[in-house]
Amino acid sequence: MSLDISYYERIVFDRPSTDEYDGYDDGLVCLYPCPDDPEFSSRADGIQDGWFKPEGETGDFRAGSYGGYNAWRNQLCQMAHGVDSEVFWSDSKYRGTAFYELINFADNEGCIGPRTSAKLASDFMANQAKAEAFAASDAMAIEGDWFLKKYNEWRKAFEVAAKGGAVQLH
Repeated sequence: MSLDISYYERIVFDRPSTDEYDGYDDGLVCLYPCPDDPEFSSRADGIQDGWFKPEGETGDFRAGSYGGYNAWRNQLCQMAHGVDSEVFWSDSKYRGTAFYELINFADNEGCIGPRTSAKLASDFMANQAKAEAFAASDAMAIEGDWFLKKYNEWRKAFEVAAKGGAVQLH
């Protein structure tokens, strides 16, 4: 099992999602906020369950296995804040800090809308040099290239989605 990421520059609502309609054949994508967590679903920036027509640039990448993605997310937290994600999640002082909306988000599904994507794109841009130094550090001798590759893929996804689109975890 792995976590896949798709991103869209712009999205145009087409219709609500239903069990009877499969919009993939029509070139549509089904987006949905995290249904079980109001904080996570707020990151969709008002995107409701439904089928959307993507416009402009689109892309996708594999974030890794669920365990691999969680390890990467923990490394991102260590790089940005000097603590493990478990500490980060449990301490409200980290709310709104760099990468908060991604580190403290579902690890299996959901979508992140354009405003939250813009904030995260800014976080990735502002921390690029720090991420490169972290990836080159002795602590990351084995996983540094992987960390930086995923960092850059996430950065691009949020930069593209900030233009009126979304990043989808599925």
